[in-house]
Amino acid sequence: MNIHMSLNQYNKLINFCKKSKTEQSGFMTVTEIDNDIHITKIELVSEDLIKKRTNKEIVYRKEYLVQVLYELASCESPVYIRFHTHPKGSSNLSEEDIELLKYVQSLSQRLTPNDYVKVIEGIVNDREISFYYYDSDNEKLIRVPLFVDNIEKLPLREQSMTKIIK
Repeated sequence: MNIHMSLNQYNKLINFCKKSKTEQSGFMTVTEIDNDIHITKIELVSEDLIKKRTNKEIVYRKEYLVQVLYELASCESPVYIRFHTHPKGSSNLSEEDIELLKYVQSLSQRLTPNDYVKVIEGIVNDREISFYYYDSDNEKLIRVPLFVDNIEKLPLREQSMTKIIK
């Protein structure tokens, strides 16, 4: 499985993150084509669902969880993508991000047990975007490859490792 987005979508998210002084979050509407995920729409979380926001964290109101549950239960895609920004930070998930991803994935498995929706978390910083999902069967975090206008965008840390190995 790969995630595909347009260069325009990619640049808009990066520029949005560059301009924002606090963490932001949202959802991505997708379509699936040949086991690949194509982003069709990007929406921000409504301000009334956020309790507190700083440059290092977002604290959601309980109504946010209700919205996530509703979206998971009514999701027609096999994938549900949330994202948030790390202004001036890493495109890695923090421990808190991983715990939230695991929790939302477990909710998905309970809501749709026979054919559950895979939950993916996107991290946007001022330089790049990375996507992850938690493989609960193998208990490990997996980075989902991102293609922008059909060109793979490796995270900077992986580009550095590739150069070291060569």
